Amino acid sequence: MIVNFPSELPTGNWVISLGVFDGVHIGHQEIFRQLTRLAKEHDAQPAVLFFSPHPKSIVAPGSEPKAICTPQHNIRLLNQAKIQNLIQFPFTEELAKLNPSQFIETYFWNAKATFKAFCVGQNWRFGYKNSGTPQTLQDICSPHGIQTTIVPSVLLDGQPVSSTRVRNAIAEGDMTLAARLLGRPFDILGTVIHGHRIGSTLLDYPTANINVNNRILPPFGVYAARGKLDGDKSLDGIAYVGDAPTIRDDSKPEIIVELHLFDFNEDIYGQELAIQFIEHIRPSRKFKSPQELQAQIQADIQKARQLLTTA
Repeated sequence: MIVNFPSELPTGNWVISLGVFDGVHIGHQEIFRQLTRLAKEHDAQPAVLFFSPHPKSIVAPGSEPKAICTPQHNIRLLNQAKIQNLIQFPFTEELAKLNPSQFIETYFWNAKATFKAFCVGQNWRFGYKNSGTPQTLQDICSPHGIQTTIVPSVLLDGQPVSSTRVRNAIAEGDMTLAARLLGRPFDILGTVIHGHRIGSTLLDYPTANINVNNRILPPFGVYAARGKLDGDKSLDGIAYVGDAPTIRDDSKPEIIVELHLFDFNEDIYGQELAIQFIEHIRPSRKFKSPQELQAQIQADIQKARQLLTTA
């Protein structure tokens, strides 16, 4: 079930987690485990409320971080974390002006549902100018007999896990750290679109292209990768992120993300594809000719096959 507001939840007992939850990393996953525990304790149903779009895109347009996942991808990850009840809360300028008490009173106290508990991470902030803390939420809810569980940050290598840390690992090309933070390989989910067909015609290595608007990307280069089509089993391949300097028209630079799957030759246009980035192989660079690039791709494939046998 996906609704937009808490008032749309059906009658009954509910426990709620609130946040942005971009990427659904291992810190978020711990919050969801605590949420599930609370639901059992209170004989309630668990639900996750996440804001869309990112609050910073409304409060300070242009300052919002690039997304780790699209909303569609995030919903899939939440479902995989066994969270089936979702509140995809539309973040607006009006919402940003509400102080913490006004936010809770406006959207929770008048709902049909009965809220038994809230579950939030220790660094969660809400209300006008992020003035509300988990303790604020506890102070608001306590007089109503509603429990607030504050989940400590999960630590990895002695540092808190956060979406910012995930983005930094991806931006630095550290796919191993990104995978440890996420609890899975970093992947990009999208629909296969038509590219310029250069991979299949000029280079003899057909690729699947996906749209990656406003998402965090690893550094330009070639990666050992895996692809998942419509949620099916993984297929090994190599992924490229960059602006194709050897073959593009310099007057029209365009960032592309494409995947060549090994031993695969099917028409997958329009299908949903997840590209998992396993390990960086080499940076993107301009070659003297398409033939030189083609020879390098052959070497990249050999390297990727070796890496993926142990990954």
